[in-house]
Amino acid sequence: MPNADFARTSVKANLDFKITEKLSAGVSANYVNSGGSRIQRGSNISGVTTGLFRNTPTFDIGNGKTGYEAADDPDTYILSDGMQRAYRGNALNDNPFWAVNKNPYVDDVNRIIGNVNLGYEVLDWLKLNYKVGVDYFTDLRNFAWDINSASEVLGKVDQSVRTSNRINSDFLILIEKQLNSDLRIGATIGHNYFSDKNITQSSEGMVLSVPNFYNIKNASQIISTENIGQTKFYGVFADTRLVYKDYLFLNLSGRNDWSSTLPEKNNSFFYPAVSLGLEFTEMLDITDSRILSYGKLRASYGQVGSSAPMYRTSTSYDKAV
Repeated sequence: MPNADFARTSVKANLDFKITEKLSAGVSANYVNSGGSRIQRGSNISGVTTGLFRNTPTFDIGNGKTGYEAADDPDTYILSDGMQRAYRGNALNDNPFWAVNKNPYVDDVNRIIGNVNLGYEVLDWLKLNYKVGVDYFTDLRNFAWDINSASEVLGKVDQSVRTSNRINSDFLILIEKQLNSDLRIGATIGHNYFSDKNITQSSEGMVLSVPNFYNIKNASQIISTENIGQTKFYGVFADTRLVYKDYLFLNLSGRNDWSSTLPEKNNSFFYPAVSLGLEFTEMLDITDSRILSYGKLRASYGQVGSSAPMYRTSTSYDKAV
């Protein structure tokens, strides 16, 4: 596609440390930069695909040229008076060569993903683990429709920047112990914290003064908006596993969450689960049977908890345009 490009660069590092015989640590970081020049596609008035499909065969959109040669020649898509050279003028759909030259869409994303973890072995059957991670990115976008574009005849520029910061941490107590020759127990007890904050600032500039200048200063009418979203979740949980003689399995688990997206007086919810499994072929010692070497019966029950999307439990108002 003429004038379209995309690039992605990433750098990643992982470090692990053995501080003492019982204490270990690790650090991971990943930086990614991506973006490029996009071309409008799909079913929209200024899209390349729509401009091709809705063009009559009797109108030569390339003005005697094709491909990159046509895209690089302004006479292909611009008339001498500055109007767009397109089937039915600029009143219906953009000439695809106009779209790739006069409707730019540029984005630039910078993202950092990292985490730090600590592990401590209290006993040979008891371990502690803590991990905190962050996912932060900025997304800059600038897209425009030049003067005499089909969808924005007077021209338009949209600029936006979005920042997002997510933090997640987990503290785990890990237990794995043989109680006696027949009974084994495993358990995970923990705490989880998650926060998500994103800010989107955008400016919409309409009625451009001069063509081929895609800057918000070129607009005579500007509307700016800012949207802020923030959520926080706290949770505690436990998962216990009992194994008897390697054929009877009992699992008990439960979690309680507190969510900032729910009403303050009713923001807590608990969801448990239980399961019981029996490997009867192991219990009856018939694992060598040619007819049935493995068989298991399992019954389980559980509940699922879910929070609400942000700002959905209250009424809010926005400024009319």
